[in-house]
Amino acid sequence: MKNYKRILYACLLASIVIVLGACTVREGSISGGKIGSNSEEIEGKYSKFTGTYYREVDFKKGTKLEMIFKTDTRKGTTIGRLETEKGKVLAVLDEEHKRAQLEIPKTATYRVYVYAKEHGGSVNLKWKTIK
Repeated sequence: MKNYKRILYACLLASIVIVLGACTVREGSISGGKIGSNSEEIEGKYSKFTGTYYREVDFKKGTKLEMIFKTDTRKGTTIGRLETEKGKVLAVLDEEHKRAQLEIPKTATYRVYVYAKEHGGSVNLKWKTIK
C-alpha cells in the first residue's frame, strides 16, 4: 500500500510539472540575459536572442483584446504575434505596428509569440482585455 501511494504521488507531481511547463515554450538560443512571461506579458532583455518564445493563453469568444509591443533594438529583428493553436495568425506586431486591437473569434487556447532573429536589446509584449 505504501508503494502504491508513492507511485500515485509521483505521477501527480509529474503531471503538475508537465501541465505547468506546457504554458510557456522557448526554442532557440539566448545569451547575456533572459526572456520570460506572466499571465499578461512576455518580457526579455538580452545581448542576443534568436528563436521563439510563446505563452499559451485561454481566451473566451468575444473578448476584446489589446496588444502592445515595445522593443529596444540594438541589432537584429523581433516581432510579436497572436496565433490560434493551429497556427492561424490573428495579429502581427513589430517596431512599426506597436498596437493591435481585435475580438477573439472563439473560445480556445491561443499562443502569444515573440519571434527574434539575432535580436539584441529588450522586448515587451503585453495583452489585456478592453471593455
